[in-house]
Amino acid sequence: MRVLLSLSPPDGTTKYVVQLTQGMPQEVTIEYFSWVRAILGKYDVFHVHWPEFLVRSNRPSRHAVKIILCAFFVVSLAVRRKPVVRTVHNIAPHEGGGRIEKMLLRAIDRLTVVSIRLNPHTQLPSNVTPFTILHGHYVDWFSSREIQERERGRLLNFGLIRPYKGVESLIDVVAGHNDSNLILRVVGKPIGREIRDKIIEKASISDRISLRLAFVQDDELISEIGRSELVILPYKEMHNSGAALLSLSLETPILVPSNPVTESLRAEVGPQWVHTFNKEVTAQDIDAALERTRSADSQCRPNLDGRDWEHLGRQHQEAYGVAVQTKRRLQ
Repeated sequence: MRVLLSLSPPDGTTKYVVQLTQGMPQEVTIEYFSWVRAILGKYDVFHVHWPEFLVRSNRPSRHAVKIILCAFFVVSLAVRRKPVVRTVHNIAPHEGGGRIEKMLLRAIDRLTVVSIRLNPHTQLPSNVTPFTILHGHYVDWFSSREIQERERGRLLNFGLIRPYKGVESLIDVVAGHNDSNLILRVVGKPIGREIRDKIIEKASISDRISLRLAFVQDDELISEIGRSELVILPYKEMHNSGAALLSLSLETPILVPSNPVTESLRAEVGPQWVHTFNKEVTAQDIDAALERTRSADSQCRPNLDGRDWEHLGRQHQEAYGVAVQTKRRLQ
């Protein structure tokens, strides 16, 4: 079976596509996205992740071209009766799109026959066949890397910095904390100049806040996570989080908002690894998470057994097979 992904080829970093493709059974051949391959190529299934990126670009001229190409692609999928499988990473795009984008995304949704959710709490449309396939771990990916020794009181927030992720509020909380031994490290690339300037301004009020406002390579990111006693992800909304799984794969506890998804993760991997807060993170939430972390059994490891990529690859193969059979029945 030949599957076209909506993603670019792996580039050696910890992107979702790297682990996804490495875990696929031999019976599944993965093709990576290009517009020529998408519109004219031979494949059995189109597997889309983050469909909004099929049309988005920071450059207006490139955005216009992608809109046109995506329209041709949607027509090609319909005419050639190619089944679409969609992995639902987010309930909705983090940033809103224009009218034409929304129209094209609705057209892709209408062609979708199988939807994959990364947790059992994601609501899916009634007209698709649902699959629940968990987000895989990164344990094997990092098994040969040297992990830094943890530093007591070192807190970390990392990942692409967007307004909904609550980084500015976290800086305020740590800067105002009465424990002078706590330090916060923020690592990640802001999505725009405005949020970058706000974070720099807020961080300037305390020498306990340090910033690395850029995309970092694996080795640097592993070092940052490994040195940290606690990773704090103070998102206003959290549905699926690669940052959470990455931290747990490196045996670093996380502090995240409480909701059905994170409470399920807590029950799965162990309460000493997933600490939660309600509404907005506070100094008391940080203190409680650190206290529980320091009193936990040092020999215990997070339970990520159900997130092995080979197992997830077989589940994807099953989903692709169902998509092909469903499309044939509808013809």
